[in-house]
Amino acid sequence: MGQIRHCGVLGATEEQQDAWFKETMQYLAKRYPSVTEEELAELDAIGRRYCQPVISYGSHGGRSRSDGEGTN
Repeated sequence: MGQIRHCGVLGATEEQQDAWFKETMQYLAKRYPSVTEEELAELDAIGRRYCQPVISYGSHGGRSRSDGEGTN
């Protein structure tokens, strides 16, 4: 996942991310011919999940520690 951080795809638009993942999966398929289509699809899914924004639990009405949860 380090390559995802270093290449700037995290801040890219969805279209740019799609292009990056397509090119990356093509490269991996050529570079590592023993990797199956199923494995490439799994890598693609994991990478795309990694690019999703972090869930912010405090901003959607959820309780936070400041609401009294977790205090005694």
